[in-house]
Amino acid sequence: MKLLRIAFLLLFFLEVKAQQIQIGNGLVERNFTFDGKVWRTASFRNQATHQVIAVKSDEFLLLAMNKEQGLTISDFTAAAAPEKYNHADTSFLTFTYKPLPQIAKDPIAPQTIKVQYSLKKGETFMRKSLQLVYKETATIDRLEVERLTIAQEQKGGVKESRFLLAINCFWVWNIPEATPGEPMAIPLKIMAGITKK
Repeated sequence: MKLLRIAFLLLFFLEVKAQQIQIGNGLVERNFTFDGKVWRTASFRNQATHQVIAVKSDEFLLLAMNKEQGLTISDFTAAAAPEKYNHADTSFLTFTYKPLPQIAKDPIAPQTIKVQYSLKKGETFMRKSLQLVYKETATIDRLEVERLTIAQEQKGGVKESRFLLAINCFWVWNIPEATPGEPMAIPLKIMAGITKK
């Protein structure tokens, strides 16, 4: 009976641990939690100072023309387990999502979304790329690649204020040639970092 309890506790511990994942390089770290449906950014950590910024994240926003309500991570579900790997001096973490059944017919809902984070050794900033795969042409008015709020009280007493993650940003668009009848993936990358003055 005691062995059974130990096995149960071990399985419980592994299950709880499996609900969290992070990407880091010894300088910065981004932590994610799984809510049973999707992975959300829970916090950022400066590993040198051990400072943690807890956040509430919608991860991204897709907004159609002439609409006030868009799609966020809440409108999707994980389509596969996270993929985490290293290549040379860079760590990668990729999440793949598909739309919820009630959202799948929305014209701006892609068939799949891949969200990839990458972090090079020695760098204090992280790269994030979104790959949207559509069956047919879609018109998106706005794409917010990062969408989150600070979840803890900050100096000055401001709660849940919008958090500007990056000071230096640039966009990289790579639009491949479309093959008639084939899904088209449009990857969008944002490279962002907080710089020291």
